[in-house]
Amino acid sequence: MSKHKKIYLAIPYTNEPDKEKIHKRVNMEAGILMMSNNIVFSPISMGHAIAQDFHALPTDWVYWRKVCISFLEWCDELHVVRTPNLESSTGVMAEIRIAEQMGKPVIYI
Repeated sequence: MSKHKKIYLAIPYTNEPDKEKIHKRVNMEAGILMMSNNIVFSPISMGHAIAQDFHALPTDWVYWRKVCISFLEWCDELHVVRTPNLESSTGVMAEIRIAEQMGKPVIYI
């Protein structure tokens, strides 16, 4: 039996003007990865949906950092969805640095 890859899926979010568009895009990418028999954690897929219903929940890197680091420890690979604002994303750039420090492969979509 083949081992499933555990993938952490990142995409810029906090400073994006159309958060719903970002949410749908990352969900599509997560679905593609899942259909290839991977186990995927997408903090934006989870966090966006919760924040839509619970408006007091912060959506910035400061709040989500501890959650993201825990899942980065769990994953085999970090996959990053390229967007025009990638380089200015505090959270995603931090996730890339942390994954690299952990020796995890970083794959760009």
